[in-house]
Amino acid sequence: MFHKYAAEYFRARNISFARGCRYFFGTLIWIHMFPKKGQFIRVLGFGYKTFRRRCVPLLKELATTMDEVHWADRLHPMNHTANFPFFVTHIVDTTFVKIAEPSHGRFRGAFNSGKYHATGLKLEVSCNFMGHIVDFQFPAGLGITNDNTIWNRRLADGTKVLEPWEYGMGDGIYRGCPQMIAKYPLNFNQIYHPVLRRYIHVPLTDVQTTANETISEKRQGIEHIVYLCTSKHQLFLQAYQGEYEPLVHAVHIAVHLANVQIKMSSANGTAANGYSRYTDITGPWNHDGI
Repeated sequence: MFHKYAAEYFRARNISFARGCRYFFGTLIWIHMFPKKGQFIRVLGFGYKTFRRRCVPLLKELATTMDEVHWADRLHPMNHTANFPFFVTHIVDTTFVKIAEPSHGRFRGAFNSGKYHATGLKLEVSCNFMGHIVDFQFPAGLGITNDNTIWNRRLADGTKVLEPWEYGMGDGIYRGCPQMIAKYPLNFNQIYHPVLRRYIHVPLTDVQTTANETISEKRQGIEHIVYLCTSKHQLFLQAYQGEYEPLVHAVHIAVHLANVQIKMSSANGTAANGYSRYTDITGPWNHDGI
């Protein structure tokens, strides 16, 4: 990754290979360990001023040039499973990146998430059935923004473009969103009783329960990927205090590197299955069923 994305950057600035490596790995360690100002020399091997001068511009360079996540990978001919042979191409979920609580009350309310009981920004991540990241956006929304709102907005503004026959998969909050399949809610079959003037609960059918179990099983892949992108790094676990752009750049770098890690560490990956992390991949087939 250093040779692919950083070597030319340092060469153009007449920075030696040894110093370039030092700044490159220091940048990644900053994301992973998020040291305080007084800990920079002990953790990174150089001080905060050097970090500001050398690593912050490198953050922007890496976030701009890294190209390890490709939306077209969702259409890989091997991206099929027995339960989802056609039409469904990817799984989507969001996670929460904490930031320091704004002092202004109005801004605090916009960033605050009742689910996480903290202020922050949303990161949306999509993966295919092979376990590879195919799309992400950060920030995808403020902390108060619902996941289904993010999905609808991205389709509307064209930052996520689906084929006419294509569907994504998500958890229950995505139910009713265009081109999205989700689990049946527990009250899906309820009926209104006009005499009692209340809804009567009707359990899900066996087919609906099986569908929910199948969707939940496949969604475990995106849960693991979200963990690799954020929960492994202290920068995203603590409430971030600092400038906005370095945080955005750090998230972009973490997601791209997580995808590299996924593809390189796949125990089941072979050329025959498209280097999938999972063994239930089938294909090669067309996705539209034609």
